[in-house]
Amino acid sequence: MPNLLKEYSTDIPRDIGKSKVLFVTIDGLRGKAVQDLEPSNFRKLKRKSLYTFGGLADTAVVRMTNESGWANLLTGVEPGKHRVVSSSFDNADFGRFPSLFTRLKNASAPFKSAAFTSSAILLDQLAKDASVRVTSSGDDSKTLTSALAEIKGGDSDLIFVQFADVEKAGVENSYSSEDVEYADAVRAADTKVGQLVDALEDREHYQSENWLVIVTSNKGGYIESEEVDNTVYGDNTRNTFTLMYSAKFAERVLARPNSSQIPFIGNAVRYTSGSPAVNAILDQADNFNFGTDKDFTINLFLKTTNAGGAWNYPIFLSKRVAGFSGAGWNFFGENRGGNTAWGFNSSIGGQVFGTAINDGNWHALTIVVKRTGSADSIKAFTDGVLNQGTTANGNNLNNTSPLAIGRWNGNNNDQADWMIANLQIYGTAFSDQEVKEFAGITQITSAHAKYASLLGYWPGYDDVGTGRLTEATGKAENMRLTGPYSWISFSEVVSFFRPPISYAYYRSVPNSVDLPFMIYKWMGINSPANWQLDGRSWTPTFIDIRE
Repeated sequence: MPNLLKEYSTDIPRDIGKSKVLFVTIDGLRGKAVQDLEPSNFRKLKRKSLYTFGGLADTAVVRMTNESGWANLLTGVEPGKHRVVSSSFDNADFGRFPSLFTRLKNASAPFKSAAFTSSAILLDQLAKDASVRVTSSGDDSKTLTSALAEIKGGDSDLIFVQFADVEKAGVENSYSSEDVEYADAVRAADTKVGQLVDALEDREHYQSENWLVIVTSNKGGYIESEEVDNTVYGDNTRNTFTLMYSAKFAERVLARPNSSQIPFIGNAVRYTSGSPAVNAILDQADNFNFGTDKDFTINLFLKTTNAGGAWNYPIFLSKRVAGFSGAGWNFFGENRGGNTAWGFNSSIGGQVFGTAINDGNWHALTIVVKRTGSADSIKAFTDGVLNQGTTANGNNLNNTSPLAIGRWNGNNNDQADWMIANLQIYGTAFSDQEVKEFAGITQITSAHAKYASLLGYWPGYDDVGTGRLTEATGKAENMRLTGPYSWISFSEVVSFFRPPISYAYYRSVPNSVDLPFMIYKWMGINSPANWQLDGRSWTPTFIDIRE
């Protein structure tokens, strides 16, 4: 019988066929910028890749930094575990959640890793256990040269390469694909990736090796967006490009879901102002007396039930005995140019006004009172935008009147008709940026950055059919409803609002924490449950290759 088995050279390395990974991260590379620019090598590679232009560096609400992005990419866990939440590694927990390089070093089977970085601190903090360690201290060209040498003549199982020039261009100019310097930096990084892959495929035994090439970014970069998207997907600092390439793969693109049309869903009380009016009242009248020196922020959602109407002086939230005089404060409406604008009147300063609110749409109304420090002030914001401010005085706000939603004593307008929900009162003065960031959040949970400062929170969404507004934190009492109240259900897309989205929704595209998980699977390394990895596996589309 003829021998049909293929003859192999006796000098082929004994670990031939072993799965290996080339892992390239390009700092500051926005996925949308790659989509806009279509660099030539990325375009070529994606024909045999699983890829996305809408990847996420992170789903957390902490500010995105290079350091947190690197930690996500190399530990496979989120900031709540690795604890890198700023531009510092001081609080990092790489003992419980070590990097890829440490895992490979401690694996039962021998794995060799190499790290070539433009950042010295990245090498020192996250790649200290790499078998080969080289940093160019900010020179991407030198990083490339070192990595090429390892690809051509080395035997590493994992080769990690980090480039920083795209991030530098973003910081010094902008992260816009229309910015010439940024676009040039993206194309230069694309050229470097092409050189790395070419060198890989020129290896003597490449056809018998099992390489996975991953190209990604540690984070994106801030740009103003024309699209209104208040989800994590709308945060350009978290927008990443991720590509997983192998000669065995067919093209498969993973698109981000539509995140600009998430509806605001719930129930709210309809507050009419006839006789009797509808009210929600907190019976504990001593609560929310802010005295002479307390900072506070009040945020609520309001929608005019019937659009139109130029109402004068209907009060809709108050902590005051009567009307517009005496100690205390109230929110009210005023006819301004034929529309009802909202305002804030108090005994500690002049009135401040927001914008018109009688358009039949939901709005977030925010008052910030700052009475500590050198500049006491009262500020009004509508949908996160500062409308007007004034100076606060030292008068005492305390009174014997309960906190109340709806028409109040001294308010003679019986035409006002609106829905109010999501009332929040904080014992701190938000900054302008914090108002912009937090005022549109529709459900406050313990994960909220200002949760510890909440003094009372009455969302109202789940109280439909009851006679109360339930206080959600346990820090204050429920409010009781009086008058001919009714509940209205709604489901509306509100551009400024940020409804809750399930964690799974953000995992419908590759996240940074997925990449270590994918690498372990590719290399056949068991990742036990006690590693507590946050990543998930992605299945590429394979093609058959026959000789």
